[in-house]
Amino acid sequence: MSEPGLSVLGEPRRLALWQRLIATAQGGVGKLHYWTAEDGLESGSPGPSHQHTVPTLVLCLSGGIRIQGRAPLDLAAGDLLAIEPGCWHEHLPHKTGCSSFGLGFLAGRCDILFFDDTETLWGAVHEQPYRGLMDQLVATHEQPAAQRVGLRLPLVDQILAQVISDRSTFVDWKHPGVLAMAAHLWNHLHEPISADDIIAKSGMGRTTSYEMFRSFFGRTPQQELLVQRLDLALHLLRRGRSVTDAASLCGFANRAELTRAYRRRFGHPPSADAHEG
Repeated sequence: MSEPGLSVLGEPRRLALWQRLIATAQGGVGKLHYWTAEDGLESGSPGPSHQHTVPTLVLCLSGGIRIQGRAPLDLAAGDLLAIEPGCWHEHLPHKTGCSSFGLGFLAGRCDILFFDDTETLWGAVHEQPYRGLMDQLVATHEQPAAQRVGLRLPLVDQILAQVISDRSTFVDWKHPGVLAMAAHLWNHLHEPISADDIIAKSGMGRTTSYEMFRSFFGRTPQQELLVQRLDLALHLLRRGRSVTDAASLCGFANRAELTRAYRRRFGHPPSADAHEG
């Protein structure tokens, strides 16, 4: 097994987080929960609530953690929540003795994170095979309800096993300006924000912010904003949202604006992917 960034994980408390992840991955998760957009808070809920345009996992490693959706969910050690794109939710602060692990995707990489009551430890691995496995996990929702857990558990086990076997690059920090821009993008994706609005949240000069964003994400703010809006729209359409609803939930001025951008990106109109009744 490859050892992840020991210069960062070398502290006993941090190493304990990694060991808890290994124990859970080898022993299997406890309860498996799954949220779609309908399980989340209302779109645009205030405060630290947010959505992602990619599927994410949250695993409780010790103690207990609470995630707020339409109803609060309490995870005990070993319990896992899979969250679909477009699901608005809020992570409540960790209490002393509680810790968790998160997996998502950011800037073309697979993001892995450890949380406790004092810090967040960031890591990254290659996007694949994680994105493919997570896409398979999301696709299980299209199967009969009685079969879903049986299909999901092996995928979750495979994802966690892959994490503990990969060589992860861990860092002690992410630039606060980059995080502020990313957070503003996610939290206001449903609103008609612009690239300039995103850049302004960095707290730095426009040129510096622009170059830092492009270096981290591999795209300009305007390009990233459009890509994330269209990725979210595609998922919502596949989950039964109308084209008009998807346009509103993804920050497009109207159905026509979404249709033009969607056709340029995917080669067909959004109605081709919609399941409108």
